[in-house]
Amino acid sequence: MIEGAEQLNNTEHKLAVVTRSTTSPSQTFVRRHIEFLNHGNTVVVSGRYKGETVMGRPTFHYQNSRLVELVNSLGFFPAAFEQFGASAHNAKVKAFFDEQKVTHAIMEFGYVATEIGHHIINTGRPTYCMFRGNDASGMLRNSSYRRILKQILPRLSGIISVSQSLLDNLARHGISNPKAIVVPSGVNTDLFKPGKPEPGLCLSVGRMVKKKSPETMLRAFAMVADKFDLKLEIVGGGDGLPKAQRIAKELGIDDRVIFSDRMRHEEVVKRMAKPMLYLQHFQTSANGDTEGMPGVIQEAMACGLPIVTTRHAGIPDHISDGENGLLVEPGDINAFANAISRLCESQQLRQKLGQTARRYAVEQVDYRISHSKIEKFMGMGHD
Repeated sequence: MIEGAEQLNNTEHKLAVVTRSTTSPSQTFVRRHIEFLNHGNTVVVSGRYKGETVMGRPTFHYQNSRLVELVNSLGFFPAAFEQFGASAHNAKVKAFFDEQKVTHAIMEFGYVATEIGHHIINTGRPTYCMFRGNDASGMLRNSSYRRILKQILPRLSGIISVSQSLLDNLARHGISNPKAIVVPSGVNTDLFKPGKPEPGLCLSVGRMVKKKSPETMLRAFAMVADKFDLKLEIVGGGDGLPKAQRIAKELGIDDRVIFSDRMRHEEVVKRMAKPMLYLQHFQTSANGDTEGMPGVIQEAMACGLPIVTTRHAGIPDHISDGENGLLVEPGDINAFANAISRLCESQQLRQKLGQTARRYAVEQVDYRISHSKIEKFMGMGHD
């Protein structure tokens, strides 16, 4: 179960990054943690792809992760299941940590904590969990999920959230830890940077799911597209794609909207450098699922794009309406359309918002700043 024989150069601390998977295109922040957090002096505990080393790091594959996913998807998660083979598994995880000289552990997402949290904590290392969205919103409707989190969180050395709204969601369900910090996932401002805007081009990146509500954005876009000769590219695919395509056709804007499937991160970087405007509508879905602080908003800010988005989750913590973006209430189609119009009518406003957004991204949400805050919080700060 242990992969990767060679250790990285020793420093004072060794961090175990605990994650279900590292392959999702949207989880660049997890891969950044493995590569850069604690100066890259990391090992990986992974719930998938048994037999493979993750990103060249020594890797421990925890058992039964796919069965855990199945049980969780069925709507129940008995505490006894997480304890299945507890003594043997505890010993294996601890042996890996001892061998690799692990001093700290961070679990990516609350659901990872429910899958292997007790085993990681039982190694005796300071252990933390980072919450990012559905794991501290929609999933809380699952009573078994809540029950496991209530058992695990008090045992943690602390919790990290990408937005205060997620910590508030947890607290409303009686789930908390006295040591908590809010840190956005961060963005690579060396990679995402301003390009040359293409007149009339608007961009939106993200899976077409209910909490991103692409149909609302499309209806707002349709109200102003002809007037300003706009085109919109939506990157992301997802279950909502057929409906979004149908709505675009019904609205008579199918010749102005380009639907692109999910793209590699490198291609998203290229796309982000091209548009005149960045548009994205977020709202809380019917099942309670919310964002935390969307990575794509941080990326758009880093690219110096004028942004139209909604007052949702952690977005208002970083975007001030009229200063580094335009914010409207979720579901307000007219307000969203009016915001697009304001930007199309004023190059001066576009330049102001874009420049301020870029400066904010560099000074406040660059991933190196986020990593430094996390390391300090975990007692792993480096000079």
